Amino acid sequence: MARKAQGNFLIRVLLNPFTQFGISIYLGFCLLQAQSGGQAEFLGSMGTVVGFGLTAILGLSAWLLPVATGFIALCEIRGQSLASRTYYRILGLVIISAVIIGSADMGGGLGGTVWAVLEYTLGKYISLAFLLLFFAFCLAPKEMKQVFYRLNRYLRSTFSVVPGNRTAESSASSEGKLDGSEVIIQDQTTSHETQANNEETRINGHDDLTAPEIGGQSDQPEPTTLEPDPVQKYGDERPDLDFLHASQEETDSREEVKETSARIDAALKQFEIKGKVEETVVGPMVATYFVSPKGGTKISELERHLPDISRFLGHPEDAVRLNLDIAGREGKIAVEVPIFNRRIIGLRDLIKDTSTDSAEMLLPLRIGIDTLGSPVCIDLAQLPHLLVAGSTGSGKSIAINSLIVSLLYHGSPDSIQLVLIDPKMVEFSHFTGLPHLSGEVITETDQAVAKLNGLTEVMDERYRVLRQSGKKNISEFNEIKGNPSKMPSIVVVIDELADLLMEEGKLIEGPVVRLAQKARAAGIHLILATQRPTADIITGLIKTNVPGRLTFRVASKVDSNVILNQKGAEALQGKGDGLFLNPAAKGLTRIQAPMVSVKEIERIKDFWKHV
Repeated sequence: MARKAQGNFLIRVLLNPFTQFGISIYLGFCLLQAQSGGQAEFLGSMGTVVGFGLTAILGLSAWLLPVATGFIALCEIRGQSLASRTYYRILGLVIISAVIIGSADMGGGLGGTVWAVLEYTLGKYISLAFLLLFFAFCLAPKEMKQVFYRLNRYLRSTFSVVPGNRTAESSASSEGKLDGSEVIIQDQTTSHETQANNEETRINGHDDLTAPEIGGQSDQPEPTTLEPDPVQKYGDERPDLDFLHASQEETDSREEVKETSARIDAALKQFEIKGKVEETVVGPMVATYFVSPKGGTKISELERHLPDISRFLGHPEDAVRLNLDIAGREGKIAVEVPIFNRRIIGLRDLIKDTSTDSAEMLLPLRIGIDTLGSPVCIDLAQLPHLLVAGSTGSGKSIAINSLIVSLLYHGSPDSIQLVLIDPKMVEFSHFTGLPHLSGEVITETDQAVAKLNGLTEVMDERYRVLRQSGKKNISEFNEIKGNPSKMPSIVVVIDELADLLMEEGKLIEGPVVRLAQKARAAGIHLILATQRPTADIITGLIKTNVPGRLTFRVASKVDSNVILNQKGAEALQGKGDGLFLNPAAKGLTRIQAPMVSVKEIERIKDFWKHV
């Protein structure tokens, strides 16, 4: 045991960033001593051996080794955690440098050997081209990937268009009038494939953004010809509600409610709290018992004994919750007690029950059923962004799917475009091929960065068009009579924000915060989800600019405080039991999120693909 402890201590010392920085300095002096031919042995014979050994293996590129280790050590000293792929990139830079220098017989044994093999196999010039390309990828992978993405897109667009059609398109541009302002647009294609390509190009931030050029005073020296949105090809047809499952029928819980009500009265009497249960409402996950306190009774007394009451009722000490924010029940204390036979909520009943209210909304989200059995439906356009949190097993992923399906039942691809970012690679895979998607489901972090930055450019372009047209938001712009180029709403859904922030940090947080701050009037809205609602993930800027919160069960009171600014989410029951914070309403609303299966999503996707 003592030897094992000594070994662990030695490993910790060697992995310490200050030790690594000292090693990098030592390696640099070893190389300097070797370069002097061993005449100035200020590091002794060991330094000479190390210096000559590194030079023999790596040649001139051996000088990159102390530079690389010193850079890594400084990053760790400053608290900047590097991804594992960064270490491989740095190692690749050193080895590739040795091989490139090996072409001039100065790459040491490693560089010279690898270069000899490459030169014999591929030839001198092809080998150098490949080595320089790999070197650039290791040095700046994100920038190089963007170059290849744009080159690939350019080549595909160049060779996939028939010359005759291109000539017809270029000569078919026309002019129109829009409320007395001149509009310069290009002729548009009505094919669904062109619609997807146009939207993908627009989101990725290219110059051919979807927005008309409104005449009048312009900041540009010349009018810019921009491609409008494709002609609307979808009518008023929407998916059938029969594609969705109905809610589970209510079970007879009168005996359970009656017994629990009597036990609450007994518990209040035992703890000398003056009050009595006067009303009971059974919801899908809890039964709410309204207690009327008598004169002189303090709510703090009931809160203090709440864990004891919960134990008295046969539940964990944090299972029973007080709700003081129920409208129409002023003067009564709502005690929420979990029921043993929870009811599964289907999205079909929610859509049916909220059809009247959602008709006036631009982006209706059916959140779920509250504790009193009433449906909760909000307009994302008014929210305007939503933050979703929940640990494993809390029902967060299914709830996000139900929010997306809620949008699919309301709007066609002409009016709603979805950007789905899924670092886990499996959560949104069943939405692949959906016509509402802008491009493909994004699974790589560098693609997510490029997409979000492209959205900020779309936002800026839309604001320029709104300013020229004299409108405040896209709803007013789309209502312009005779407008041939309406702007669809764009909903960005990020399933695991923590993974993106851990890998890219400010590169992700920057565009996310900018969209949250400004994108509302431009019709771009965010739904951000995370399993880890910690302070380093949900930063102050994100909390300030994303006012809507939907929280399922989290790991601790600290996480609940981060997401809701109060405790409570750690005591939820899981499987869709959540708390919703609407900035336009008072307090928290406890809800049961609806259940949506993959088969239901597939049926809805097939409908939109063949409509």
